Amino acid sequence: MTSAFAIEAVDQRAFSDAFDEWTTLIAASYYPLSFTATPTRPFHGRVTQGQYGVLGLSTVETSPQLVRRTASDIARNTDEYVMVSIQTEGNAVMSQDGRSTTLSVGDMAFYLSSRPYHFDLVTDASQIIVQVPVEQMRANGIENISALSGVKIAAANETSLVSRFLVDLAAMQAAAPEQAAAFASPAIPLLATAARLGLGGEVRALSPESHTALIIEQVVAFVRGHYRDPDLTADTIAKACAISRRTLYRLFESDGGIGQLVRQLRVERACALLRQFPDRPTWTVSHQAGFSSERQFFRVFRASVGMTPSEFRRRSDVGRIRACPNAIPGR
Repeated sequence: MTSAFAIEAVDQRAFSDAFDEWTTLIAASYYPLSFTATPTRPFHGRVTQGQYGVLGLSTVETSPQLVRRTASDIARNTDEYVMVSIQTEGNAVMSQDGRSTTLSVGDMAFYLSSRPYHFDLVTDASQIIVQVPVEQMRANGIENISALSGVKIAAANETSLVSRFLVDLAAMQAAAPEQAAAFASPAIPLLATAARLGLGGEVRALSPESHTALIIEQVVAFVRGHYRDPDLTADTIAKACAISRRTLYRLFESDGGIGQLVRQLRVERACALLRQFPDRPTWTVSHQAGFSSERQFFRVFRASVGMTPSEFRRRSDVGRIRACPNAIPGR
């Protein structure tokens, strides 16, 4: 189940009303919180939120503000959660139990709803927020819950595959909620693995389901970084991800195969280029999107989008198309 809301104040006069509405909706979505605004510009805020069993997953985009969880807030709602924030845009300063750390894009932070904390969103920011009941983290092997208070895991850490999985899951939630529900089950075991690494502990063997989810994330991350190479092959992908070609095909067979992922990424890139550069020749767009030839580009594009690149460009120019029809869920 997913929900979304957006608040915006276009002028300073409406700022107070918009911010009050925002704080009320946020507190209702999570738990009691206190807010201090930074009224230096028109306010905006948007939340897309989903619930998958006991796992809460949301994307929050907002103007600068200070978010606090005070002792009085905690007294009003004593449910205990392990919270995880992944910074996807902007910067924030997170403080809990005497630990204060700056979060940049890609950084992940653990904090506890049962302890006072504050988040200072110093810029326009976007975050992925994960909410897990404490008992679920304990069930996945995290006994010393209090040790997670204020723990930061940097973007370059070995747990980056876990944060990318959660970021992709949140994006999929916005584009295709039913698909997000199908992929959400490994999230808590993966978070527990990241938590153990963040605390310097030993990593338990992952369940087969969680291990598969990590391999898929590794493959998708590699393909996203290399799809513009026209010589990219299944053998190249399998070798880079240290898996067999047979395993690669098995992992993606339900989604049309690994070739379908590559084609969709190239088509999505071509759509963006056609809209952004209306005078750029289609053969140039074809090359920049990773197609091996203009003929292949036309064939794949028409099969995916339902029209030729030239027709797509014309319709985009008059506002009849606002997005690539086959944009990939989760992107």
